[in-house]
Amino acid sequence: YMANFGGPHFEKWDGESYKKGIGGSETAVCELSKEFVKAGYKVTVYGDPFNKGEIDGVTYLPWYEFNERDSFNIVIQWRGWGLNNRIKCRRFYVDLHDLHNARDFQPEHLEFIDKIFVKSKYHRDVFPLIPDDKFIICSNGI
Repeated sequence: YMANFGGPHFEKWDGESYKKGIGGSETAVCELSKEFVKAGYKVTVYGDPFNKGEIDGVTYLPWYEFNERDSFNIVIQWRGWGLNNRIKCRRFYVDLHDLHNARDFQPEHLEFIDKIFVKSKYHRDVFPLIPDDKFIICSNGI
């Protein structure tokens, strides 16, 4: 899970940060990652954690330890898709939490994106030119 934009985050966070409070998008990464571990996946979140290490089965590492030259099974990029054609992976997912201009997704981006996680049907409908089979509606709530 690449949960960073390539530099220090405006606040450090990891799988224990919910105890003090963090944003919804950050909480979603932590909670989804724990669920992926329960489903049998090995999960590493590259972000800006307080400390490197494992929390609830999820490994948290600083963003600068992510090596674009490595090969991955699955990569989920948080809030963007800039890595979509730059890394080797079997599956590439984009986890959107924000609204983007539909024109930001070009056909050459979609070629390398397997699925786009959005938070609601409305969020999906913001991208009318992208086929339905590219989307998974995965809300942040219950």
